[in-house]
Amino acid sequence: MTAPATGPMADSSVVLFNVALYWGLSVVMFGIMDMYARRNLGGKLTPAFQSLRMSKFISLVAVSIVSIVVGVIFMNGVQVKQSLMDFIGVPYFAMWFYYMVNVVRRVRAEKKKF
Repeated sequence: MTAPATGPMADSSVVLFNVALYWGLSVVMFGIMDMYARRNLGGKLTPAFQSLRMSKFISLVAVSIVSIVVGVIFMNGVQVKQSLMDFIGVPYFAMWFYYMVNVVRRVRAEKKKF
């Protein structure tokens, strides 16, 4: 016999909304970081900016895969504890941090060249 869940519960629609919100914020954040890199590296066609394409691709693919997997899991009306729902945003923040570190490192390396 399992113990009943205690504490506040979140419906699957809340989880799906959070996933959609995190995905949308991820696209916006990647766009902002992209504009920062483009401005500081001299445009889209520079080799320094082109080297960031793979990092952006990896970040966007990872965020999209997490969104699809979480969306498929919670499409069936599952309820989860609020404490578990807090951890759904961790992969998104990790990808933001990964891409931001790559952009800042590339900009700093290019500025040190000159």
